[in-house]
Amino acid sequence: MSEVYQILAALRDDTFARVSGKHAQYWKYATFLWLTGCRPSEAVALKWENVDFGKKRVKICEVEMNRGGQRITRQSTKTVAYRFFPINDELEQLLLLGSKRTGYVFTNGIGKPISHAAFYAVWNTVLKKLNLHYRVPYQLRHTMISYHSNNDYPLHKLAELVGNSEDVIREHYLRLDIERISLPSIVK
Repeated sequence: MSEVYQILAALRDDTFARVSGKHAQYWKYATFLWLTGCRPSEAVALKWENVDFGKKRVKICEVEMNRGGQRITRQSTKTVAYRFFPINDELEQLLLLGSKRTGYVFTNGIGKPISHAAFYAVWNTVLKKLNLHYRVPYQLRHTMISYHSNNDYPLHKLAELVGNSEDVIREHYLRLDIERISLPSIVK
């Protein structure tokens, strides 16, 4: 958890950016990934028309991927046509920060939709400068799911929020890697 906060703070504060604002432009996006457990392809595709502050929910209903240098949009998520994620106070404050509330929710410094490639380059730089073991930004999803399941959030509700089945969450996100656990020897 502390590593997540280190990464987010470094992005927010432009700690390792050579040019002011180059890393901070991704802070809101990365924080959204952490708070919601969204897949990066879902978050980059999020448009303001799918954010409803009145009903306090975000409709996750499309994905965007980069294939051969072209941005491709699909009108559904990986697992379901759409799902809703509730907007709590923290998420509402994040979404309202410096927003025009038209077009894409997450844009870069010049108002264009965030590029996965550009974000990954910044992400990699931040991890290296913080001396953290590399992990993909998708790991924010894993961390969010693990955090909430370890804090007794009902698994069936968590599965609904992140667009997976309970079985997939148990198998893919919460699987215990027994080979990496070392126990003290109890042999006398």
